Amino acid sequence: MQANAEENTAIFEDAKRLVLGVSGFATALGLMLGFAISTSITGPLDRIRLALGKLAVGSFNSRVSISNRDELGELAENVNRTSENLGELYDAVENQKSELAGLNSALEDKVKMQVEEIERTNRLRRFLPAQVAEMIVSAPDELDVLRTQRAEITVLFVDLRGFTAFANAATPAQVVEALNAFHSACGPLIDTSGGTLERFLGDGLMVLFGAPVAMKNPAQKAATLALELRTAVREAMVPFRAGSDELHLGVGIGIGTGAATLGQIGFEGRRDYSAIGPAPNLASRLCEQAVENQILVSHATAWQIEYELQPAGPFDLKGIGDKISAFELEGLVDEQYQIPNRIP
Repeated sequence: MQANAEENTAIFEDAKRLVLGVSGFATALGLMLGFAISTSITGPLDRIRLALGKLAVGSFNSRVSISNRDELGELAENVNRTSENLGELYDAVENQKSELAGLNSALEDKVKMQVEEIERTNRLRRFLPAQVAEMIVSAPDELDVLRTQRAEITVLFVDLRGFTAFANAATPAQVVEALNAFHSACGPLIDTSGGTLERFLGDGLMVLFGAPVAMKNPAQKAATLALELRTAVREAMVPFRAGSDELHLGVGIGIGTGAATLGQIGFEGRRDYSAIGPAPNLASRLCEQAVENQILVSHATAWQIEYELQPAGPFDLKGIGDKISAFELEGLVDEQYQIPNRIP
């Protein structure tokens, strides 16, 4: 009996040890399988996480290598394709950025050149008609166009008659308004004529024809402008009276043709294109002799124009001589302010 009990006890202990061994093996096997499964998931996930981290900071060269054929493998392939596509887009953007920088640089240079050209044109327009200013700007060397030279030109002087008496009787505002009306009437006509407005003389002005750029029929253009100016100025001066009909403003014009020295005169920062010599002097003196609404032209000018003329003078012209004869451009402005017809 006792022997049977001991035998049963031994069998129980063996069974217990077997159960414990099997349980331990199963537990160890489970732990090993769990670790393997965990590693097969967390490893790819870590690699994917690292790749996404590099992608987030702009590194598009990283790739994820995973042998899994499950969802993790598909995710890794998607990450790789995304990284590749973003890399291609980044390269394209960088190339376009470089091209855009080059275009911007070229555009800046072009704008700078255009601004400089506009500034040059505006400077020249201070004393040149727009078409001449633009021609000079487009020339390879503007200084060559404005170079010092001696040439035969026609010069026109215009002066307001009665201005001194008017200025003494009128208010300062009226004086300035009258001068602005005078120049506003003359300016557009000068531009249209192709003449070069050499200078403003307060109540007068000086216009060159044939300088700085040569032109055909400069004397004829000057005579035509003189007739137009006479009409325009008379109309512009109608509103200006200084308390009396006697204190009104008219115009006197002188035209001379001949030699002149042409060039830039002034100092650094301010230069004007000017004409000096016989032709400007003669035109100025004839303008001084012209009575209200009279246009006096020199002999050289008379030979080159197609308008009716009447002898005038002789005049004692300071610095030129006495008994100097000239011609009057006929057709004093009538009541309708009509410009006389040319001779066919």
